[in-house]
Amino acid sequence: MDGEAPRAFKVPKAGERMTYRQELDAIKRMPRLSRLIVILKVAGVVFFAIGLEGLVSGRWILGVSFLAIGLVVSLLPIQVRLRVCARCGRKLDLGQAICPHCGVPNM
Repeated sequence: MDGEAPRAFKVPKAGERMTYRQELDAIKRMPRLSRLIVILKVAGVVFFAIGLEGLVSGRWILGVSFLAIGLVVSLLPIQVRLRVCARCGRKLDLGQAICPHCGVPNM
């Protein structure tokens, strides 16, 4: 105990995150099928929430039906593959994980 107060160290951020506007622009640049898949994934979560609300409020038919629809849509084994760099927007070759122009990993 030297009489010094403990110091807090600032931890650096893990990486750059996209802003809301950048995410919307990235979704707008997606092909139509990929956009549909993203919309289905979000809708699955919404359906699941409506189903839980129906179960809590006592509306069993509404709850069970939306819960089932939400689970089916959320658990569909669909992946979104863009083949476009998330940062610079240039096309990538098939199976290419790192953009050769800006060096950002794209999964």
